[in-house]
Amino acid sequence: MRDPMLPGQTPNGTVETPYTDATDALWDVLLPSELVGGQVLPGAREAGVDDVLAGDNLLRAAMDLGLVPRLPEATLALYDDFAGRARGFLNTTLDTLAAAERPLIGFARLTSAQRDVVVARALDLGGWDDRTSPPLVAARAACWLAFLGAVTSDVGLQAIGFPPFEDFAAGLAVSGYPRMTNGKLDDYTYNRAPAASTDSLATILDANGDLR
Repeated sequence: MRDPMLPGQTPNGTVETPYTDATDALWDVLLPSELVGGQVLPGAREAGVDDVLAGDNLLRAAMDLGLVPRLPEATLALYDDFAGRARGFLNTTLDTLAAAERPLIGFARLTSAQRDVVVARALDLGGWDDRTSPPLVAARAACWLAFLGAVTSDVGLQAIGFPPFEDFAAGLAVSGYPRMTNGKLDDYTYNRAPAASTDSLATILDANGDLR
């Protein structure tokens, strides 16, 4: 009778994952990158969601502006220290919930389908302990804030069809377009009103009312 063989292992005895921790894997559930037509479209990780949450009180400011839903004070206080308390809470919570799918396997090591199930249940107030839902709602809001807000990267805006920033470091999205016959450009980056035109509209607009 042959001796039973143990399953193969990597030389260091660990299983490699593409994620640094459970929270890193969470981003790929809430807003994953996608392969479309042979091209990889970015998700929350590529849009710099970790960098977005590192900003001081960013989630509070986004909530005040109506960009994210109203969240409990306990959740907001948690995210004021994202790199420490919030990330530690998410990692522990996700790894605990992962045990319902595969005991003794951390969230980052679950299959993609299993991670989807864990997060879907956690976001459902009736599915798990209600304490897990608000932090995950905040995490989901942060993903979209990073993706569409161009806080540290404009890859999300490019993915939905916007042109790259002309100068991201300087915060210049676009320098404008000619409105006057002298070729002057109006700068719309900072939501400033366009300069008054002294040209006849007939020389600026076509028959459909579009800029020539």
